[in-house]
Order: sequence, then C-alpha cells, then structure tokens
Amino acid sequence: MLHRVTTLLVLAFGLMPAVEAATDKSLEVSVAQGYDTNPLELNPDVLLSPFQVSGGSYTRLDLDARLAHSWNPRVGYFVSARGQGHLFPSRIEEADSSSGRVEAGLGLVLFSRGQTKLSAALSGSYGEDRSTFVDPATGRMYVTLADPNTLAPIPHRFDASIASAGLDLRLRTSRALLFSLDTVVERQDYTQDYEEIPTLQRLDDRSMTLRPGMRWEISDRVRLDVTAEWNYRRYDELSALEEDATLAADGARRRYRTEGLRTVLRVAPTEDLSFQVGLGGVDRQDTHAGYYDSTGVNGFAAAAWSVTPNVRLGLRVSQAEVSYQRATLDFLPNGDLRGGTLLRLAGSVERDLGGHVTMFGEAGTARSDNADRLYDYQRTWAHAGVRCKL
Repeated sequence: MLHRVTTLLVLAFGLMPAVEAATDKSLEVSVAQGYDTNPLELNPDVLLSPFQVSGGSYTRLDLDARLAHSWNPRVGYFVSARGQGHLFPSRIEEADSSSGRVEAGLGLVLFSRGQTKLSAALSGSYGEDRSTFVDPATGRMYVTLADPNTLAPIPHRFDASIASAGLDLRLRTSRALLFSLDTVVERQDYTQDYEEIPTLQRLDDRSMTLRPGMRWEISDRVRLDVTAEWNYRRYDELSALEEDATLAADGARRRYRTEGLRTVLRVAPTEDLSFQVGLGGVDRQDTHAGYYDSTGVNGFAAAAWSVTPNVRLGLRVSQAEVSYQRATLDFLPNGDLRGGTLLRLAGSVERDLGGHVTMFGEAGTARSDNADRLYDYQRTWAHAGVRCKL
C-alpha cells in the first residue's frame, strides 16, 4: 500500500542534494509504535455476529521533506513532499491507511514599499490516499450486489489520486495586519470505478475553493485569524437526487456549494506558554434539490507549554457537529435525519535528545454520537516514537 507514497517521496528527496545554494531545506522522519482500541471505528452493539470490535498495535511512519530557494529578493521556488502510513497487524489490516503528496511552486514579491508588501505563490501538487472501505455493520471490507445473485467486494471504493493547482496572495499593510486570498482548483480521480457493478456510479469530481482571510497581530502576545471559505464541487457522473431521494435526477449531476467561516484566537502569556481557541461554521447546499443540504459547527481549544528548553507538552480538545435538513437514515420522507457529533481529546509530550533527534508520545480518545447507530463509537489510542530532523 505504501509503494506509491514512497515513490513520490523519493522523487522529491532526489532534488535536495542538487541544490546546494538553497536558503532552506529540511528532512524529517518519524517512526512510532502504538495501540488503538478501535481503529475501524465500530460500534460493538450493532455489529453482526460473529464479528467483534478488535483493537491492535500499529506502526506509524511520517516523512516530511521541504526545500525553498530564493534566486533574488523577489523570486524563489519551493518543493515539498509529505507521506504518512498507519500499519496494523493482519487480523485488522483493513485499518491500514497511507497518504502522500508532492508540491512545487514559485514565490513572487509583486510589490514592496515600506511596510506594504504584496506577494504571490503559484503551486501545483499531486497526492494519493489509500485505505480500505469497511462496512460498519460487519467490521470487514464492504461488499455490494454485483447482480441479484452475487456479492462483490469493493475495498478500494474511496482510494483516490488528487491533483491541484493553486494561487495564494498575501498583502501586508502594516506590522499588525496581513490579508490573504488562496485559490485552489482540485481534481479527485478515484482509482477504482467498479464499472462491472451497475449499481455503482463513478465518484470522480472537481472543485474550486476561494479562501480569503485576515491575520491581526493585536499585540506581541495576542493574534487573531479570521478565514472564510467558498467551495464549489461538481461530480463527473454521480447523479443528483430529487428532494425526497426516491429517484435520481434524470441527466443532472450532483453539485455542492459550501460556505464557511473560522476564527482562531491565539494568546501567549509568556514565551513558553500559549493557548488557542477556534470556532467555525459550515453551510453546504445540494444545488439540485437540496436533499443533502447540511450545516456544521466545529470548535477547538489547545495549549502548548515548553516546560524546559528540551521538553514540551501539548493538549487539544475539539468537537464537530453536522446536521442534515432533509437526508434521512432510511431515505424515507418521515425518517430520522442524518447527523452527529465527534469529540476528540489528545495530549502530547516531546523531549529533544540532541543531535536532531526528538522522542515524542501522544495519547487520545474520541467519541462519536450519531443519529445512525452504526457510526456511534469510542476509541482510545496511544503511541510513542522517535523523530529525526536534518
């Protein structure tokens, strides 16, 4: 599963030794071993017998390579590569996942006078996500009817290759104010269309995102970030649904328009201690008949403390809630509406060992409460490992 990710990373790493004049380059590799009580996020109360929730140990691999070079004070380029893999023992190998991304681009200073500065970054990226489509009712890879008499597995239903192009603008008007506008065009190509199964439609889609924002340095120790987001996603072949979901819309493809707003406040009482709180909301419209219209609210709080120059502690809690206006669990007009909440709590510790090596650990828990009991679950995880940064 990791061979495609490894290939992407090797291509990026290979560029680094060839550019001796780079102003900034780094390579970070981390390996951790841990245990997850419920990696498949299953509800034991609704699992079909004889399947049971199973925890297991896992190995986590992370790689991050970055390079940035300035040809002159106004023009430069950057290359980066990231990859991550979660590997579980064979009895729960359906929980394996991996992802990788490479990105390259140009940075330009378009205007600079006094404290006013306008800069831009043009970039392109390519990534891959790999996992197994697991049925929450059985805890095994999902199967569907290929014909009235045959069940067919579709484990790679959500494996995708993702290509994107972006333009990011930054305008600093003073020491305290920075404005931004990010534009991203993205194409998701799902690697398995399962065309031999007539009940399945292709999930390939493309989207465009606009993300304006503002950062206000209220003081040396207080910062406020406000970001809005507008997204339009259209599917190549996936049919839209009529308002009551009893029929697919004839000739109409599914489209979503999403609008969101997020605010984050960061306060650092001392150089060694900082706090962050954030709150956001999202409204998604199903543009054909509104069947999948939904709203979401999410918030988080985090703290970071440098206990000593070599020891750091972190704590983060977040909650996300989504609710649907028409979509029901059983597609019946008077059925219960879809929706749910997800609460996560995690703590971390890091200790620098010297020689670019850091030992780290993390422990966390998550609880999902959903209108569909298949998606009610609890899980707890912990891992410890070593990070090397060059």
